[in-house]
Amino acid sequence: MNPVPHVSTRALAEWAASVTFADIPPRIVRIARAQAASVFASSHAALETEDAHQVLTALRKHAPAGNSPVLATGETFHLDSALLANCALGMALDYDDYLFMGHTGHSAVWTAWLVGLQTGASVDEILTAQIVANEIGGRIGAACILGPQNGQLWSHIHLAGAALAAGRLFHLNAEQMTHALGIAFAQPNYGLFPGFMGPGSKLLTAATPTLTGLHAARFAEAGLTGNTAILEDGKGFLRHFSYRPIPSMLSGLGRAWLTDTLAIKPYPGCAYIDTAIDTVLRMRERILADRGGFDAEAVESIRIDASLLTTEMNRLSTEHLDEDNLLPVNINFNIPINVALALLEGELTARVLSDEHLRRRRDVLVPLSRKVDLHHEWSHTLALLDDLHATLGVQRFFHGFTRSEARWVAARAKRDLGHNAFEAGEIGRLLKAVLRDRPAFLRTLLPGRKRGAASVTLDDADFSRVRLPFAARVTVRFQDGATYTDESRLPRGAAANGDLEAVAQEKLLRELTFTCGTEQAGRAWDLLANAERYGARAVLAGLTVPLANEAGRPVN
Repeated sequence: MNPVPHVSTRALAEWAASVTFADIPPRIVRIARAQAASVFASSHAALETEDAHQVLTALRKHAPAGNSPVLATGETFHLDSALLANCALGMALDYDDYLFMGHTGHSAVWTAWLVGLQTGASVDEILTAQIVANEIGGRIGAACILGPQNGQLWSHIHLAGAALAAGRLFHLNAEQMTHALGIAFAQPNYGLFPGFMGPGSKLLTAATPTLTGLHAARFAEAGLTGNTAILEDGKGFLRHFSYRPIPSMLSGLGRAWLTDTLAIKPYPGCAYIDTAIDTVLRMRERILADRGGFDAEAVESIRIDASLLTTEMNRLSTEHLDEDNLLPVNINFNIPINVALALLEGELTARVLSDEHLRRRRDVLVPLSRKVDLHHEWSHTLALLDDLHATLGVQRFFHGFTRSEARWVAARAKRDLGHNAFEAGEIGRLLKAVLRDRPAFLRTLLPGRKRGAASVTLDDADFSRVRLPFAARVTVRFQDGATYTDESRLPRGAAANGDLEAVAQEKLLRELTFTCGTEQAGRAWDLLANAERYGARAVLAGLTVPLANEAGRPVN
């Protein structure tokens, strides 16, 4: 097989090794600080889940001793085990950050900060390593978007994130960085839906490849070699992990900053639930004011109109939902359960998503969730496509993409994903809607029968303009005829909303208040906001729960 054109493992490694903190725009540094706050907060929130405690039990029994902290418990382990524990806890409630295209924070933040702590790196060096991992991890996810996996199941991006972040802090040169990528991707991770959507194995989705990436950097430092064209080789990564690679997504390093698109989840759960929950919580205030309370039995129906991404995510989650045994890992992607929970409790937090709380509220939660009807709203899906086209241009994704390739990709997706593919007919109906309402868009999407000769890159892309609207409209109807309707286009915490840092601060304060107490939580944001003054060791110490409080109970 021929190599994937316009892709170079070496070019990615050379940029990762050479970029300096001074090269990074100040706004990207601010976003990276907010990302770190979000990732640290998500690990503290995990102590409400039994799965997280099972991971910790295993490490307490088998992990070697060391001085690297697990922030949510105050325990210390060998670096590798601490890295695994923190990554796993951050995944427990699906409370992570995301950017275009990938959930990079697990490997980017934990590798940079824990390896940086071990090596005595400055905060500038740590943030540079974190941003490098974001930029290249997101690009690799985008390059193989047309493949059998998506979202957090792009777990292979953590191979690059950890290898390059650690490589930066080990001061690897460009040649060593290239070999680190070659070693990391020699046996790339391939996550499976059944292991992610329901059981506790989900917690290891990012942890396992992150460890592999760390090991790859260590081996490269020692002189071990890897294939230096592992991504683009005709039998390499992109050929196996994408039906049709999009090499242009690997361009623009140092000019187009994917970190601009980073979003922070204000609620535990999949990103596609956020606008529905924003809407529900705002609507609930009106219901309480009008009706003096919320009576679940008085609700006749709840209708949610959302984009195709939201409806398909929910369909996937429904296959793994056990109404008799509600757990965070099997409801984090389920729209009806999360909407019902937010309506009942007036919040969607780690506390109401705890195993114990879900068991206690099951008998009222499940009946209310069965009143929820989720519908695909074409205008919401088209709005998302319009945004991508207006801000980036679909030609960046599908330049030279022929009709025969489109048919072949669709056939491969149907073969590989089977019942996990989009619901029968939805893609066809989507294309008909685009053809009817956006003919110019479709002509750009499928420009002709012959592959174009010119390359399309991200060199002039402005990711600060990308909004990624995951709109949702919610209508709650009561048996007495009273009806409430509201809608949200962009979730709180989306970079385009301008509230990223505020949501990160709110999230950090909320989760650390529960585990560390109000006084320590109150100092946490100041530590991160002024991390260069305090240093990495003081920052992490200030974000770590006192060891005597390892059960996660508030200390004041």
